[in-house]
Amino acid sequence: PGGTSLRGDQFIVSRDLKGANVNIKSTLEDARRAVGAASNIDRTEMERLAQLLRQLNDALQQVPQEKADEAEAVARLAALLVETGTQEDPDSAMIQATATDLRQAAGNLAGAVPTVLSIAAEITMDIARIMGKANSEM
Repeated sequence: PGGTSLRGDQFIVSRDLKGANVNIKSTLEDARRAVGAASNIDRTEMERLAQLLRQLNDALQQVPQEKADEAEAVARLAALLVETGTQEDPDSAMIQATATDLRQAAGNLAGAVPTVLSIAAEITMDIARIMGKANSEM
């Protein structure tokens, strides 16, 4: 189990990956709920984003324990991107920065679980498409 211990002059930190998996799942479930509540996207886009978030969760559950922090970062960035991108008046600068960070974080996991990068790319493309529609309707 995760925890911290002190042995002599060694400081040992261990981490339980199950805790990371719970955090990832919870973060992405919150994002799926935000997508479901979004009023500025149609049902098809809503379902697609929800499916991509489920796929990302499944892929992140396969990440090795030593990459748990990176997996959590990908989940948080994906959630932030989706939640920001589906708001009524989305902040395009924030979305662009978050999309860049998400692609970079997902790239860091590509060696361990290659599908993480492709799913993250699909999420960023979907948000860009939604943003394009929002900008054309202004």
